[in-house]
Amino acid sequence: MSLYFDSKVQSPDLGCININLEWHETHPLLAVSSYSQDRGGFVTIYDELGEPLPDVLWPQHPVAQVTALAWHPTKKLLVTGWENGELRVWAGDPEFISVQSVHQTPITILQWSTLGGRLVSGDAAGSLVGSKVDSRGHILTVFHHELKEPLTHIAFRQNAKHTTQGLDMNGLAKAAVAGDELALDLFSGWRPRTAGQRFSLHSGQGDNLCFYIGAISGGLFYFTEEGTCTEVLNTEGVPLKKILYHEHKDDLIVMTEDLNVGQFQVNHSGKVTETMKVKLTGRSQDASMVWAGPGLLAVITGDLSVRFWDLDTGESYLLDAEPVNSALAASDSSAGASNLPTEVFTSLSFCAQKGILSAGTNVGSIVMWRFIVGDLNGGDGLKTGRSRSPVSTDPAQNWLREPPCNVRGAVKHIAWSRSHPLLAVNTITSVYVLREQELCAHYSKLVSAVQVSPSQLVVEVELKEDRGKCHTLELSTDLQVKGVAVTTDHVALWSSKTLVVYQLITEGLVEDARIMSKTVGSFSCEVESALIHDQSLLVLEEDGSAIEVRTFQGTIKQMLPTSDIEGRPIGIQLCGSFLTVATAAGWIKIWDLSRREAKQHLSPKNLEDAIDDFGEIIMATCNSNGTKVSITVAKSNFLPDPKLFLWDIESDNLQYFNLASGKLDIHDVEDTEHHPVDEEQLAANSTDEQSVVMHTPRISSGTTSQDVSGRFALSHQWDEEEPRLLVCEAKLLPRSGSSRISMPQPEPNSGMFSSRRASSSTMTMIVASDSDDNSKGAEVVLVTFFATPDSEQLLLQDVTSLQSGKHSRFLAVHTPYYVVLCKHSQQQGSKTLSGIVERLIMRDFEGLQNCDKPTRDAVLDFSYNLSIGNMDEAFRAIKTIRSEAVWESLARMCVKTKRLDVAFVCLGHMKHARGAMALREAMKEPELEARVAMLAVQLGLLEEAERLYTSCGRWDLLNQMYQAGGEWDRAIRIAEERDRIHLRTTYFNIASHLEAKGDFMGAAQMYEKADVQHTQVPRMLLDDQQALEQYILKSKDPQLVKWWGQYMESTGNMDQAVHYYEEAKDYFSLVRVLCFQENLARASEIASATGDRAACYHLARQYEAMGKINEAVDFFSRSHAYGNAVRLCKEQGMESQLWNMALLAGPREQLEAARYFESSDKALQDKAVVLYHRAGMLHKALDLAFKTHQTDALQHIALSLDSKSDPAIVQKCAHFFVENCQYEKAVNLLAIGKQYVEALSLCVEHNIPITEDLAEKLTMNKGEGDEATRVQVLEKVAESAVAQGNYHLATKKFTQAGNKVAAMKALLKSGDTEKIVFFANVSRQREIYVMAANYLQSLDWQNQPEVLKNIVAFYTKGRSPDLLANFYVACAQVEVDEYQNYEKALGALSEASRCLAKVTTPHDPVQHQRVLDNLNTRMVLVKRFVDIRRVADRGDQETALSQCRQLLQHSGDLDAAGIRVGDVYALMVESLMAGGDFRGAQQLVEEFRRVAGPGINLAYYLSSSTLGKLARELGMPLSGSFASGDKVRAGPVRQDRVTDQDEPLDEEVEVVEEEEVLERETNSPTLVFKNGQAYAI
Repeated sequence: MSLYFDSKVQSPDLGCININLEWHETHPLLAVSSYSQDRGGFVTIYDELGEPLPDVLWPQHPVAQVTALAWHPTKKLLVTGWENGELRVWAGDPEFISVQSVHQTPITILQWSTLGGRLVSGDAAGSLVGSKVDSRGHILTVFHHELKEPLTHIAFRQNAKHTTQGLDMNGLAKAAVAGDELALDLFSGWRPRTAGQRFSLHSGQGDNLCFYIGAISGGLFYFTEEGTCTEVLNTEGVPLKKILYHEHKDDLIVMTEDLNVGQFQVNHSGKVTETMKVKLTGRSQDASMVWAGPGLLAVITGDLSVRFWDLDTGESYLLDAEPVNSALAASDSSAGASNLPTEVFTSLSFCAQKGILSAGTNVGSIVMWRFIVGDLNGGDGLKTGRSRSPVSTDPAQNWLREPPCNVRGAVKHIAWSRSHPLLAVNTITSVYVLREQELCAHYSKLVSAVQVSPSQLVVEVELKEDRGKCHTLELSTDLQVKGVAVTTDHVALWSSKTLVVYQLITEGLVEDARIMSKTVGSFSCEVESALIHDQSLLVLEEDGSAIEVRTFQGTIKQMLPTSDIEGRPIGIQLCGSFLTVATAAGWIKIWDLSRREAKQHLSPKNLEDAIDDFGEIIMATCNSNGTKVSITVAKSNFLPDPKLFLWDIESDNLQYFNLASGKLDIHDVEDTEHHPVDEEQLAANSTDEQSVVMHTPRISSGTTSQDVSGRFALSHQWDEEEPRLLVCEAKLLPRSGSSRISMPQPEPNSGMFSSRRASSSTMTMIVASDSDDNSKGAEVVLVTFFATPDSEQLLLQDVTSLQSGKHSRFLAVHTPYYVVLCKHSQQQGSKTLSGIVERLIMRDFEGLQNCDKPTRDAVLDFSYNLSIGNMDEAFRAIKTIRSEAVWESLARMCVKTKRLDVAFVCLGHMKHARGAMALREAMKEPELEARVAMLAVQLGLLEEAERLYTSCGRWDLLNQMYQAGGEWDRAIRIAEERDRIHLRTTYFNIASHLEAKGDFMGAAQMYEKADVQHTQVPRMLLDDQQALEQYILKSKDPQLVKWWGQYMESTGNMDQAVHYYEEAKDYFSLVRVLCFQENLARASEIASATGDRAACYHLARQYEAMGKINEAVDFFSRSHAYGNAVRLCKEQGMESQLWNMALLAGPREQLEAARYFESSDKALQDKAVVLYHRAGMLHKALDLAFKTHQTDALQHIALSLDSKSDPAIVQKCAHFFVENCQYEKAVNLLAIGKQYVEALSLCVEHNIPITEDLAEKLTMNKGEGDEATRVQVLEKVAESAVAQGNYHLATKKFTQAGNKVAAMKALLKSGDTEKIVFFANVSRQREIYVMAANYLQSLDWQNQPEVLKNIVAFYTKGRSPDLLANFYVACAQVEVDEYQNYEKALGALSEASRCLAKVTTPHDPVQHQRVLDNLNTRMVLVKRFVDIRRVADRGDQETALSQCRQLLQHSGDLDAAGIRVGDVYALMVESLMAGGDFRGAQQLVEEFRRVAGPGINLAYYLSSSTLGKLARELGMPLSGSFASGDKVRAGPVRQDRVTDQDEPLDEEVEVVEEEEVLERETNSPTLVFKNGQAYAI
């Protein structure tokens, strides 16, 4: 949190009124227009401290006021507009220059475009002028318009900026280099000292010279760059209040005087279209509207609330502010405070650089809200609102209200500077400049000083005798404190120009001591930083080139210079007597101040040569003995480097510990070489716990590198007395898409160059033991290192988390404390802030805060040696210690380091026998953390024990710990969520605890949850029968009600017992009591209605005792006590009821009843057979059935037989069925009895149909018997199936028998082509492939392309090229006979020849050669004929006719080759007709008729069109001359053709399967693609 120092501007006329003010966009210059009776109207330019610029003659006019101000966006150029129409310009010169102006009335509009390319001025008469600045700085007019009405508002159009969500590390780096405050706030309060202001607020944005002008009548006009004017909106007379242009979208926002706010979309020509409109309520005169982020509007309407409207999402919300001066008004009510005006907001301004929204009120209060951010959108000047991740889903919760500021007078206007955190406040009579100042604090040598107001500090002096207790001094000064430095008895304060030194004086005894102060020196000095050493001041002046060693009165005693190569000093740090100086060029110089004069300790160190990607030193400090220096730097992009460097002076070696990865330099380099990591990715992912640390540096037990990974250093301090102890304040790196926010905004880090807020009181507290658990996710942690003397490396010793909502920053380390500055809290009704400086006790010193120095050193040595694993030195360091408190502290340290062997020694010295025994028992636990947790429990570190149990997942032990500590609520929560296996036990233990306390009702509830209320609650309440009865009746638990009924019965209260038994629905007990009362009627009614078996049995026994046999049998059957019912029926000779009871009874009762029926004189043997069968005595049932010839019973028994039945019984029943000519039943029974041979013999002998079910029964399982027998049976079944025409079943059984050839033969008989093809493919046997192909040739393969493919594939797979050649020959003949396509026929013959060539070992070589020769001869003739046809097609008819005549001379060979003579004659006829010799064609036709014989069908060779044409040319009728004979071509002409490829098919199956069939047009042939060539199918 920060303070705002208010500076009242030093106006040249104290009695003037201030009309308007305007900040420069890039320079801290404020222009204020004023008016007074003496001077008239005038303009003044002030600096950031409110002082007028020197040597400038301010313009003034005795009558006219200044009505408009406009700064150029980048240049120091101010244009002022006056009431008389004048324009005056200040360009940095001593005087303002008048500019020629066409205006004659008050100037109402004066504004530059975004980049200063256009200046627009307008007046009350409607004159509008557009101007520009030339290279010499002169303002030139570009256009002039007369709109004839007063102009009130202007908004320049802007080129839309594009923003991205999430964290862009590249953009963040650019923003950091540019000096962006918000970008650097994501890391720390450090600001670059060497980068300067390398940025432009409008970088990367082009200037747009178009603008909108609003007139008093409500008209809105659009002007282009050339000055063309167009009216785009008219509000019908309602004046405009405000117009704004959206800088990220082409949207215009318009507010009217009646508080209507409209959003208008702008097209390329400037025309607007309304997209949204909102009506607000309030007072128009106090309404205002500003941007509060990209697309986020903030509006005030004359009350104490700010309305927000997100234009992108349409979401709106409200920020209410209670009256800031309500307490003052209440306290002054007696003095007429009721007449005070109602407090309302009058002005609104937003600081895009800091994300702060400020609102001024009419009573002089300034309320501020800061937007809490998570991510930054790099590269954008405005970085608030939705450009960063919010804290809460409620947008209003993302605005954190900060303490208000107050000025004298009503606030008329407030304005933030766009480039500096400066707020100007105009109260008419005065103008204030509020400058943000971070509260400063310093700690050194038991003295701390913190700032609580601009001119007040709190100084605390800690007592050496009782560490943690302090004396406090409130120190007030006339300065606006900028920094503070303290030492044992002096405090130095400084402002921008003055430094004051106070001496601290202690008066009185230790208990009643008071701290006084007196001024010992004061002098003028522009101090940047200062420190105190003994009686000297070490001062670093702003832009100074040396460190000044001054007296307290300001006399310079010595200068500590830096060379030009080293650069000017930018920071100083003091530890002990060693001063560390960091320079702008990256050099470190160390001075030894222990002597009378400071002496340089060693040669300077140049970090730019030693560190890659070096940018600037952030902080460098030396330890107390001058042997090591810790350093943090910024990279060349001016983002902090996450490495903490350690410079060992003696060896001049520079090492580092990478806080981003949690690794030392050697491990970090190894990981970088093997696994290069992008820095942006590291920043985005380093805080995730999913990464695995490949190399773990030397880290003390209990602290891992993951506890510090994903961070960077804010500050680092050495202990003032212990040179090995270094503490680093580390913060989490910003993450992409992170929602991690610290509230409030992260405070800056002092480093060497800035200071932050302080506290007014001191509190000593122990560090929470669960800090390690929280350190992984904590925003800021303190990382403790040991710098080993014999090594240059850092040893990670401990990690302690700071509470983000409480702690501000780390000040110093002074063993045994971390000194931490806390955040301020706003006191109700108070204008001051209060805070605390907390001294957090190191965990190694818990309970030892007041120990002496030898003990403190011994504990440090023990911790150090324990961390490096040197146990001998560790025990040697503490062997002389006798204090049990020290040993207890060491034992606590063992919890952190998890060294149980040392813990046993510590417990022994503590004489903690119980703890030693508990720890020895805990050593049986498999998890180390569980064992250490028991040690923590014994030492009282319950939170640490909880963390350890949680980390190892031992929820059962954590539950036990909670129970032992009486934390029953936490125990229940753990049991319910994590340890459900012990949930009921936990409830029971809590119930026992409550019972012991006397809380019987609470105990009863817990017993219920433990599900033991049936036994425990009656035991607990047995002495209070009334309470017990009430509990039972209230619970309505049947078991408890039954128990209470039993209790009533035991006391003799039968009626109450009956009542409770009935309520508990315990019908047995109810019937039992009713029988005792001899109320059998009601007992029978209840037993019959409920069917309770126990009740029915009891009642049946009562009836049997009374001799009521029928009722007894009835209730015995109801109770399923069939044995008793059977017994009574046998005794009483009740055969009908006995049969019914026996059917319901079990086997034993059925056997008794069967014997009874068998021995009965009556003909009841059929019942006996059935009961014997049901009782499982099949032999007895069959013997009795055969004996009594009960055929139906035998059939029923046979149905129940299975493979497990006795074979003799099965054989006996089968013979019985055979004798009775029931062969199917006999076969089925024999099959069930696994007598397969006999069953098959019956099937064959009596032609029993073999069904699928019967075949399965006749199939032996593998391994059931002899395999040969199994195969024989299967083949027998298959043969029977074939004989009966069941070919599919035969195929299945042949296949099971392994005879696939026979299976294929059976399947071929079925004619099922689909299954034949499938079976051939899965069988993969040559014979089967050939058989399948032969079968497929019998089908209509000419019309079925798929069949053709399968034929070729099967012959190929079956290794039968000779058969495949025959098939190709058949294909060739089809092509000739059906289509006269000799070309395709030739291709088929070629394939046949290739197939025959593959036959290497023919059975008859002579025959094979003869066939091959015939095939070649046929191919020659066919090819010759094909060539003749091609000659005829080319038009050479004579050659074609000659060759045809030669071919006809061998007509016998033509028939052998498959060439039809008719096709040769047809070719000759067509050739003559083509030559016009129709008579010759007629003669050839007649010759063919003679050769072919009478009755030849000419249409079989010549098309009908050819014959018709010939008849017409000869003048002869077609029917008479060329009539068809009797030889007619059979069958219709097919549309498809069958042929194959020119290239031979491979013998592999895969080649055949690669054929692809492509369908063409309906009447065109289908093509088969084989080996890259197409063939018609």
